[in-house]
Amino acid sequence: MNGKGEVAVISTPGELNLDQRVQGFREEMSQKYPGIKIVAVQNGNSDQIKTAQVTSALLQSYPGLGGIFATEADEGTGAATAVKEANKTGSVKIVSFDTDKATLDAIKSGEITATVAQGTWNMGFWGLMDLFTIHHNLLTPVANWKQSGVDPVPPQVDTGVTIVTSKNVDAYLSK
Repeated sequence: MNGKGEVAVISTPGELNLDQRVQGFREEMSQKYPGIKIVAVQNGNSDQIKTAQVTSALLQSYPGLGGIFATEADEGTGAATAVKEANKTGSVKIVSFDTDKATLDAIKSGEITATVAQGTWNMGFWGLMDLFTIHHNLLTPVANWKQSGVDPVPPQVDTGVTIVTSKNVDAYLSK
C-alpha cells in the first residue's frame, strides 16, 4: 500500500490471542505507517461466511479500502471471497494468519497477499523441552523453586513467524 491508505481489521473479539493481534496491528500501523488509517475493526466470528458478509459491507462503506488484516485463517479466506466477488482482487490487499490449505491456495491464486505462519514446530519443541526439563528436575533457578513458587521456565517464548507470500508459498504447500 506504499505506506498510505485505508485498512480494515477483521477479527473475533474476546479471544485473547486474536485481541493481541489486533492490538499489535494497531500499534505497528500507528508507529511505522502513520499514513495508513484503520477505518474499521469488525467481527468475523472466525467464520468464512460471516466474514465474507462483513467484508462486502466494508467494501461498500469504504470504497477506497486498500487493505484488510484478518487475524485468523477463516476470516482471511472469507475476506478473499468477498473481495473476489467485488472484482477487487489485487487492489485490496489481504494479510491473513495461519497456513491452512485454503489460505495457501488463496495466496497462490493472488487472492490473499500474505499470511503470518506461526512457528508451530518451535511451539511443540520448546513446550516439550520445558516439560522434559521440569519432569526430570533439570532446572533449578533457585533452591526449593517448587515451594517458593518460582517458575523454572520463561513465561513467554518467541517461537518465531514467517511471512508467506507468492514467493515462498510453494514451500508451505509441499508440506
